[in-house]
Amino acid sequence: MDLFILVRFIFVAILFIAVVVRILLRVRYHAGKLQMRAVNLFIFAVIASLALQLSLDRFGDSSFFLLPMVGSFIVLLLLFSRNFKIFSIKCKECRSRRAVKDILSDQEGICAGCKAQGEVIESTSARLPSRLKFTSPFVDQIDWASWEPNMSAVLGFLVRGEEVILIHKKTGLGTGKVNAPGGKIEPGETPQEAVVREIKEEISLDMRNPVQVAELFFQFTDGLALHTVAFVCTEFEGQMQESFEATPFWARIDDLPFDKMWEDDQYWLPFFFQGKRLKAYFTFDSDRMLDKKIVLL
Repeated sequence: MDLFILVRFIFVAILFIAVVVRILLRVRYHAGKLQMRAVNLFIFAVIASLALQLSLDRFGDSSFFLLPMVGSFIVLLLLFSRNFKIFSIKCKECRSRRAVKDILSDQEGICAGCKAQGEVIESTSARLPSRLKFTSPFVDQIDWASWEPNMSAVLGFLVRGEEVILIHKKTGLGTGKVNAPGGKIEPGETPQEAVVREIKEEISLDMRNPVQVAELFFQFTDGLALHTVAFVCTEFEGQMQESFEATPFWARIDDLPFDKMWEDDQYWLPFFFQGKRLKAYFTFDSDRMLDKKIVLL
């Protein structure tokens, strides 16, 4: 078989398959707009390449025009390559393998798990409070690069199997809420030194080798700008005891009392206990969350 005829046959076959795939995506799988656009662009590239070859075919040897035919197809695919990323097999957030349904319908390139947990990383807008003492209630409108905290704190999550130590907070910011033990960083302390000290003072346990997993940035409408470093620790010793600051208790990681905790906890703690390093940004009006953004590292 002549090489030109073979190549033309292959292109026609590719075109036929692409059209069939488009019909299936539209009718059976109800593919999203971005997926349909990517398929349409691919079909256009095949048709354009065939049309170019047919137009040049009148001027000489057919085999000579294989190069512009194939070349134009490759160039068009490269031009449209950004549109084809919507079919990526891996989630752009957690890098896990996406289900076929997600690949064909999701418009953000993320898996169902990340989408369900809010993973990605998204901001949620709320009604603006009547008074604001900072630039914006929206996370993405705050210049975090120049933002400076006026309070720095730590949180320590002591984990044993499927359980973690939490506290009923009795003093300070968040009094009455359930939280992890922790507190403010004293002048001259590193975050790691501070979390070891706070755990000892609040619940009488000695931490060993705490690991930093998360950084949290909070901007409150009353002007409080809080930077918090969160640690996880599986090595500790001593007898857990109540203090004037906190009443400690064990809680199951898969059944945390989010209704009694700060509103932001439900969004970043699931990633934290999966061992995923993250930075999270929040705006609050008193204890009401206005906006959030979570970035996995």
